[in-house]
Formats: sequence, C-alpha cells, structure tokens
Amino acid sequence: MSGSLPDGLTLTRGTFEEKQRKATISGIPEKAGTFEFEVYVTDSIGFTQDSRKFTITISEGGVAVSSANFPDSVFMKYVADNIDKDGNGYLSDTEIADVKEIKAASMGISDLTGIKIFVNLEWLECNNNNINVLDLSGMKKLISVWCWENGMKTLNLSGCSALPVIWAKDNALETLKIDGCTKLESIYVWNNKLTQIDLSSCKSGLVNLYADDNQLSGTLDVSGFTKLKELHVNSNKLSRLNAEDCTALEGLYCHTNQLHTLTLGNNSALAAIECYSNSLTEIDITGCPKLDSTRFFYDEGVTIIELKPEFNSGHALVLEGQIGMIFYVKLPEEPGTTYTDKNCWVEFDIRGDKS
Repeated sequence: MSGSLPDGLTLTRGTFEEKQRKATISGIPEKAGTFEFEVYVTDSIGFTQDSRKFTITISEGGVAVSSANFPDSVFMKYVADNIDKDGNGYLSDTEIADVKEIKAASMGISDLTGIKIFVNLEWLECNNNNINVLDLSGMKKLISVWCWENGMKTLNLSGCSALPVIWAKDNALETLKIDGCTKLESIYVWNNKLTQIDLSSCKSGLVNLYADDNQLSGTLDVSGFTKLKELHVNSNKLSRLNAEDCTALEGLYCHTNQLHTLTLGNNSALAAIECYSNSLTEIDITGCPKLDSTRFFYDEGVTIIELKPEFNSGHALVLEGQIGMIFYVKLPEEPGTTYTDKNCWVEFDIRGDKS
C-alpha cells in the first residue's frame, strides 16, 4: 500500500484463495479529512497482479473513543460503556453534553486525561484509584470532587468557579491549585504533604478547612475570613497563625505545630481552642466571649494567659504541661469564678491548684 490512512485505521492484508482477493480496513479514525491511498495485489511470489486507488473522506463525527483521547485503558472503557450510548466509537455533541456525573471510584484508573471534554460535568467520584496528577482546571460547572486515597501529588482546580467542596484527603498532595474557586466552602485535605495553601480566592465564603497532618509551614493567615467556622490544622509546621476577625469561627484546632504566635481578636463565636504542643508563651483570649474550652500544653517556659471578662465557672480552662511548670492566669475584673480576686494574677502549678 502507498499513501496514508487516517490515524486510528489499519489495513489488514487479505488471503488469496479461490481467486478472491480481499483486505480489511478496521479501527476508529481519530481526525477528520480526506485521505488517498493505493492498494497493490501481489501473487504468491511477490509480483504485482493488480492495484487500485482509494479515497476516504472522514467527516466530523464527534470525539473518538480512542487511546489518543483517553490514554488510560480503564477510563476509556468506562467512557465506551457508560457515555458512548450508541456504541459507534464516537462521542457526539449530545452524548458529551449529557454527561453531568462520572462515578469511577475503585476501578484502577491512573490517568483521567480526556475528562475535560465533558464541559457540563458537575459531579466527579474518582476516589480509591491510582491517579498521580488530576487536572480539572477550567471546569466551571463542577460542584463536587471526590478524589481521596489515590496517592495523588498534584490537584489542579484552578477556575472551577462553581465548586463548593473538595474531598482530597489521604493522598500525597504537594500541590493544590484553587485560584478562581470563589464558591469554595469546604476543603478536606488532611493527611497529605502540602506545605502551603493559597486561600485568597475563597476568603469570602470558606466555612470549613480540614488540613491536619500536612507539612504547612510559616504563616497561615485567615484573618477576616468571616464565614469560617471550623479550622483544623493540627500536626503541621506552622510558626504563626492569625485568626483575627473570624467572627463565625467556632472551633480552632492547631495543636502540634511550631507556633510561637497565635493572634486572636474579635472572635465572637469561638467556643473551643486546642493549641497544645507548640512554642506559645502568651495568648490573649479577651476577644473570645463565648469560649467554653481552651486547652493549652507547653513543653517549657512560663505561660501567661489573660481571660476574657465573661469567663465564669462554667468554662473549662485545661492547662497541661510537665511537672513543675507554672501558669500565670490573669483573671477578669469581674470574674464569675469562685475566686474573689479582681483584676489580679493567679498562679497555678501543673496540677491546676491555686497558689
């Protein structure tokens, strides 16, 4: 044969028997166009007996369900079985437009290349696979992504402007791109390897951040995140945390870091703090009128804690440390505690006894 066939098609040589000569073209063309080729017929010793020229015109018929468009064989089979409704090996515009959800959990998929063809995709479940890199950038209709337990290192959700929730826990994430995700409300990324998270795009709407057991370092500044209710960043490497003016914040969990600065203030809904196993030596909770439980743990040094004016006997202040440590607690001017001292410092030893 001379000339060329469309990519995706192959010509299989036929047999010479009973004076019938035949060859078979098979496969799925991967692109449209006009292609010319010539087929030669030879005898048993290789002499040309006949030839014929052919022209094939491939019209635009949709997206081929092929390895060129879907390199992962498992995902390609999922597309063929669940999305190519007429089974013709192509995805028509209608078949593509109709895809609102893909549920492909625990299938052994390692690559979701081709998924961005489905521009109307809203719901993606691809958890418990082997996906190392997942690029969903620009998919503006996504409203849910479940991609936990993949061993994933990179997740790109840039420009997913309708996405309110991310489930990407228990991976190996080093890179998380969420710029342009202005509708994000909940991020669940605990047990990964993230060293930083840029939350600037979702400042106005973020409600929950669960990023325990990562490698976050330096400063985490969520000041002014007025809808943030739950902040979980335990077991990281943070040195500074600013949660000032988080007026909806109810729970702050930042134990087991390297914090030497924890900035609070105007936290009118804050009810619980866990900040033990850090390097904090001072914390001001006067701007936390609803604080019911504050749990501190310091490995060394003297700890100074100033209580809010509304602190009373119904609130729990848990002081934990090594034997012999001393905590100095400044009582409010009109405490509701059982102590009668006003605006004074009270010394506690590690057993919590008043000195």
